[in-house]
Amino acid sequence: MAIAHKLEAAPLDEGLYPEREWAIRWVIEVPDVHVNLCPSVLGDFRKSKYKYSSEIIGQLALSSAAFAIEHPDKMNSLVAQYVAGVEGVLKAYKAILKIKPEARSEALDDLLQQQSYGQLEDFVRDHPCKTPKSLPASLWLSTSSSTEP
Repeated sequence: MAIAHKLEAAPLDEGLYPEREWAIRWVIEVPDVHVNLCPSVLGDFRKSKYKYSSEIIGQLALSSAAFAIEHPDKMNSLVAQYVAGVEGVLKAYKAILKIKPEARSEALDDLLQQQSYGQLEDFVRDHPCKTPKSLPASLWLSTSSSTEP
Protein backbone atom coordinates (compact mmCIF):
# COMPACT_ATOMS: atom_id res chain seq x y z
CA MET A 1 0.00 0.00 0.00
CA ALA A 2 2.80 2.38 -0.86
CA ILE A 3 0.25 4.48 -2.74
CA ALA A 4 -1.54 5.27 0.53
CA HIS A 5 1.63 6.81 1.90
CA LYS A 6 2.39 8.65 -1.37
CA LEU A 7 -1.08 10.18 -1.27
CA GLU A 8 -0.69 11.22 2.37
CA ALA A 9 2.23 13.35 1.19
CA ALA A 10 0.76 14.55 -2.11
CA PRO A 11 -3.04 14.16 -2.15
CA LEU A 12 -3.53 16.69 -4.96
CA ASP A 13 -0.87 15.26 -7.28
CA GLU A 14 -2.85 14.60 -10.45
CA GLY A 15 -0.22 12.10 -11.54
CA LEU A 16 -1.29 9.89 -8.62
CA TYR A 17 -5.03 9.97 -9.44
CA PRO A 18 -4.96 6.76 -11.52
CA GLU A 19 -3.10 4.98 -8.73
CA ARG A 20 -5.61 6.28 -6.15
CA GLU A 21 -8.50 5.03 -8.25
CA TRP A 22 -6.85 1.63 -8.68
CA ALA A 23 -6.03 1.35 -4.96
CA ILE A 24 -9.56 2.24 -3.86
CA ARG A 25 -10.99 -0.27 -6.31
CA TRP A 26 -8.52 -2.85 -4.97
CA VAL A 27 -9.59 -2.18 -1.34
CA ILE A 28 -13.22 -2.63 -2.35
CA GLU A 29 -12.74 -5.79 -4.39
CA VAL A 30 -10.05 -7.78 -2.56
CA PRO A 31 -11.71 -10.19 -0.12
CA ASP A 32 -8.54 -10.80 1.94
CA VAL A 33 -8.34 -7.27 3.32
CA HIS A 34 -11.16 -6.13 5.54
CA VAL A 35 -11.31 -2.39 5.98
CA ASN A 36 -13.85 -1.05 8.41
CA LEU A 37 -14.89 2.41 7.31
CA CYS A 38 -16.49 4.74 9.79
CA PRO A 39 -17.51 8.28 8.85
CA SER A 40 -18.08 9.22 12.49
CA VAL A 41 -14.32 9.28 13.14
CA LEU A 42 -14.06 12.42 11.00
CA GLY A 43 -16.35 14.33 13.33
CA ASP A 44 -18.47 16.85 11.46
CA PHE A 45 -16.44 16.58 8.25
CA ARG A 46 -19.08 14.55 6.39
CA LYS A 47 -21.57 17.38 6.89
CA SER A 48 -19.27 19.93 5.26
CA LYS A 49 -18.88 20.74 1.59
CA TYR A 50 -15.10 20.61 1.55
CA LYS A 51 -13.57 21.12 -1.88
CA TYR A 52 -11.24 18.14 -1.49
CA SER A 53 -13.65 15.79 0.25
CA SER A 54 -13.15 12.97 -2.26
CA GLU A 55 -9.40 13.05 -1.61
CA ILE A 56 -9.97 13.06 2.16
CA ILE A 57 -12.53 10.25 2.13
CA GLY A 58 -10.42 8.18 -0.23
CA GLN A 59 -7.44 8.73 2.05
CA LEU A 60 -9.41 7.48 5.04
CA ALA A 61 -10.03 4.21 3.21
CA LEU A 62 -6.48 3.86 1.90
CA SER A 63 -4.76 4.70 5.18
CA SER A 64 -7.04 2.28 7.02
CA ALA A 65 -6.27 -0.43 4.46
CA ALA A 66 -2.53 0.25 4.68
CA PHE A 67 -2.72 -0.13 8.46
CA ALA A 68 -4.62 -3.41 8.17
CA ILE A 69 -2.00 -4.78 5.77
CA GLU A 70 1.02 -3.46 7.66
CA HIS A 71 -0.30 -4.56 11.09
CA PRO A 72 -2.16 -7.86 10.61
CA ASP A 73 -1.84 -8.49 14.36
CA LYS A 74 -4.14 -5.48 14.96
CA MET A 75 -6.68 -6.36 12.28
CA ASN A 76 -9.38 -6.87 14.92
CA SER A 77 -8.75 -3.55 16.65
CA LEU A 78 -11.28 -1.21 15.09
CA VAL A 79 -10.08 1.76 17.12
CA ALA A 80 -6.48 1.24 15.94
CA GLN A 81 -7.65 0.95 12.33
CA TYR A 82 -9.84 4.05 12.63
CA VAL A 83 -7.06 6.07 14.28
CA ALA A 84 -4.63 5.07 11.51
CA GLY A 85 -7.20 6.17 8.93
CA VAL A 86 -7.69 9.54 10.59
CA GLU A 87 -3.94 10.04 10.98
CA GLY A 88 -3.54 9.43 7.24
CA VAL A 89 -6.31 11.92 6.55
CA LEU A 90 -4.59 14.53 8.71
CA LYS A 91 -1.27 14.01 6.89
CA ALA A 92 -3.07 14.50 3.59
CA TYR A 93 -4.91 17.56 4.92
CA LYS A 94 -1.64 19.17 6.07
CA ALA A 95 -0.15 18.47 2.63
CA ILE A 96 -3.16 20.14 1.01
CA LEU A 97 -2.76 23.19 3.25
CA LYS A 98 0.91 23.54 2.28
CA ILE A 99 -0.05 24.23 -1.33
CA LYS A 100 -3.58 25.56 -0.78
CA PRO A 101 -3.53 27.40 2.57
CA GLU A 102 -7.04 28.70 1.97
CA ALA A 103 -8.42 25.12 1.80
CA ARG A 104 -9.24 24.91 5.49
CA SER A 105 -11.83 22.62 7.01
CA GLU A 106 -13.16 23.39 10.47
CA ALA A 107 -13.80 19.70 11.15
CA LEU A 108 -10.30 18.67 10.08
CA ASP A 109 -8.77 21.57 12.03
CA ASP A 110 -10.63 20.24 15.09
CA LEU A 111 -9.10 16.80 14.49
CA LEU A 112 -5.63 18.35 14.16
CA GLN A 113 -6.19 20.03 17.50
CA GLN A 114 -7.23 16.72 19.09
CA GLN A 115 -4.08 15.15 17.64
CA SER A 116 -1.83 17.95 18.95
CA TYR A 117 -3.27 17.43 22.44
CA GLY A 118 -2.62 13.68 22.21
CA GLN A 119 -6.37 13.02 22.30
CA LEU A 120 -7.03 11.66 18.82
CA GLU A 121 -7.50 8.07 19.99
CA ASP A 122 -9.92 9.24 22.69
CA PHE A 123 -11.85 11.27 20.11
CA VAL A 124 -12.11 8.25 17.82
CA ARG A 125 -13.19 6.01 20.68
CA ASP A 126 -15.83 8.58 21.73
CA HIS A 127 -17.31 8.70 18.19
CA PRO A 128 -18.50 5.15 17.68
CA CYS A 129 -19.50 4.08 14.25
CA LYS A 130 -23.16 4.64 13.49
CA THR A 131 -23.01 2.51 10.35
CA PRO A 132 -23.08 -1.28 10.18
CA LYS A 133 -19.65 -2.90 10.44
CA SER A 134 -20.38 -4.85 7.30
CA LEU A 135 -21.06 -1.73 5.23
CA PRO A 136 -19.29 -2.25 1.90
CA ALA A 137 -16.54 0.23 1.18
CA SER A 138 -18.05 0.83 -2.25
CA LEU A 139 -21.28 2.07 -0.70
CA TRP A 140 -19.57 4.38 1.75
CA LEU A 141 -17.06 5.77 -0.75
CA SER A 142 -19.77 6.51 -3.29
CA THR A 143 -21.99 8.50 -0.93
CA SER A 144 -22.14 12.25 -1.02
CA SER A 145 -19.85 14.00 1.42
CA SER A 146 -22.78 15.87 2.89
CA THR A 147 -24.93 12.94 3.99
CA GLU A 148 -24.55 9.93 6.23
CA PRO A 149 -24.99 6.56 4.51
